[in-house]
Amino acid sequence: GGTHYNVSSTSNPAPTIADELDALVCEGLSTTVVDSVTQPALFYPYPSATPICPNGRCNGCRDGANACQPGTATSACGRPGGSRCSVCASGEVCSNGACVPSCSTSCPGCCSGNVCQPGNIPQSCGAAGSSCLACSPGETCVSGACRRPEGATCTPSASAQCASSLCMPDYVTPTAGTCRQPCNPSGAACGAGRVCFPFSSTTGACVPTASPSSQWRVRVPSAVVDQLDPASNTSWDTPSGPPDPYYCVQTPSISNQCSATVSDTYNPTWSTPLSQIYTAAELSSVTFRFYDEDILSDDTIDSAIGPYDVRCEWANYPCSYTADLSSDPTSGLTSFTIRIEPN
Repeated sequence: GGTHYNVSSTSNPAPTIADELDALVCEGLSTTVVDSVTQPALFYPYPSATPICPNGRCNGCRDGANACQPGTATSACGRPGGSRCSVCASGEVCSNGACVPSCSTSCPGCCSGNVCQPGNIPQSCGAAGSSCLACSPGETCVSGACRRPEGATCTPSASAQCASSLCMPDYVTPTAGTCRQPCNPSGAACGAGRVCFPFSSTTGACVPTASPSSQWRVRVPSAVVDQLDPASNTSWDTPSGPPDPYYCVQTPSISNQCSATVSDTYNPTWSTPLSQIYTAAELSSVTFRFYDEDILSDDTIDSAIGPYDVRCEWANYPCSYTADLSSDPTSGLTSFTIRIEPN
């Protein structure tokens, strides 16, 4: 605070503490760090917000032409304070003013910003440097991808949506599906309340077990009728025509329910199930009858086949059976198929 006399320039630099602090701030040292040391209000009133920098203050970096750049681009990356900009190499990104390896090219998990995460939890799921994703509620992270649990809806053409990698098409709407646990029909059981629905002798899917009150419809998709009526050893229709078959279904509690007639064929097919709805319990004892429709009276192809237990073990999916009658000389049928379809 005194008066200075005979002040003259010596032409020699004499840096002060303020000059040193200017250099640090201009090179990018945080002003918060500087102020925490100098404590301007109490001890050293250094104005960290207005340092004296060469060529003026630069909040980024300076390129080859000494122009100030933000310092955040890979082509001009540098720390705030006027440091010299760097050009990042291929596969690098500019992070906090420094060229560092890009997360997307170096991370085996997923990237949150440019930070590599393991990518194996539902909250942050991903792999091979992809952006981390948050899985939907109930999903798990499997090999860096969000997967749906068993019982969740899915698209059959995209089984990878399921943690089990099996999306089973729904029977009523085949374009929709449900995530199911794979199983072996001849292997271990699926657990309580579930049964293995077979795709083949070695592959299947665990589905809910049908309840006794579940509702079903019956259909005979196809049948093979003998060439001759076994009762008379003659053609079914005169003079040598094939029969006009139809079939009927009866249970102890429900009387005959009959199909439409298929004209002039030994190989009838039916695409529509009977209109009658049956419970699973009612399907435990089913008798089938086949007839040849004629003008005066119908001929019997086979008057009583069964009773059969044609209940489905599983819910929501059809069951198919084949009846082979080729060794029965009294039957006019060689064979027929049975399909039990969920209502």
